[in-house]
Amino acid sequence: MKILHVEEHGVSLEEVHEVTRFHAKILHPKFSLISVILRLLSLNVDVHCDVVLYMAVKRSTVISRLYLLLRNSSQKEAVQEREKNQVSQGYSELVLSSPNESLKLNSWFALKNPHSTSINPEKIQLLPADTTPSCCKMIMRNTGVDIEMELIGDDERTVWRDMVPIDEYITETHSTSK
Repeated sequence: MKILHVEEHGVSLEEVHEVTRFHAKILHPKFSLISVILRLLSLNVDVHCDVVLYMAVKRSTVISRLYLLLRNSSQKEAVQEREKNQVSQGYSELVLSSPNESLKLNSWFALKNPHSTSINPEKIQLLPADTTPSCCKMIMRNTGVDIEMELIGDDERTVWRDMVPIDEYITETHSTSK
């Protein structure tokens, strides 16, 4: 019997010396320095991403979810599938401007909006392509203003800033007079 280790950079087999019903014992496990180096390098990768906002206006409240997606990945399709039910309930998708520079994979970013009453969670993480992207839910009670947003990195630098004008999210069917 052997144990198969599957890593991003390849596979390896290890000899098993003792097997019980629930465990396998390896007397001389192999340690691969290459595996450690590749894992460390993958944590510090610069990537380009897109910002997508799903939003709905309900009476005088704007409810939105902001996603940070890797560019050219399957994450966008995963988010569209996840949001499909919400779009049929009045949510619309807005593809916002992308950050001007690349961002570090697995980094955390805080979403800021001066008019929001709630942002949950306070930070989102830029996740690898094979995982479901995280999102921030933002609630604004005032629908009579432009929606200003920015993402702040852990180093307190603004990495992205955009604005959704009031004309883009207030339509005849979602007026503030209702």
